[in-house]
Amino acid sequence: MASLFPRYARQALADGPEQLSAKSSVQLLHRICGVYSVVGIAVPVFGVGAAEVMGVMGSAWLIASMALTLDQDAKTASELLRTYRNLVHSLAEKRAKHSADFDTADLCWSTVNAVLNDLAASKPQ
Repeated sequence: MASLFPRYARQALADGPEQLSAKSSVQLLHRICGVYSVVGIAVPVFGVGAAEVMGVMGSAWLIASMALTLDQDAKTASELLRTYRNLVHSLAEKRAKHSADFDTADLCWSTVNAVLNDLAASKPQ
C-alpha cells in the first residue's frame, strides 16, 4: 500500500479532475499505513514474548526466522525510501512529468536527510 502513495501524491498535487479523489486516497493510505505500522510492531513484540514464555528464544529456527524477516523489512524500507527520494530528484521528476511543490519536496527531503543522519551516526569510528 505504501508503494501506491507516490502515485496518488503526484495526482493530488497536480491540477485536474483526479485531484480531489487522489487527495482522499492519500489520506486513506496514510491512515491504513499508520494502523499497519502499529500492528507491524505489535506482532513481533507478541511473538518474542510468546517465544520467551515457551522457552524457545535460543532456537536456531527462531533466530533464522527473525534474521530473514529483518532482512526483508530492510529491503522493503530501502525501496520505499528510494521511491520517496525520487519525488525530489530532478531527473525522475522530468521523466514523470511531475513538478513537486515546496511542501512535498521539503517533506521528502527531510525524510531522506533523517535517514542519512541516522546512517552517519551509526557509522563505526
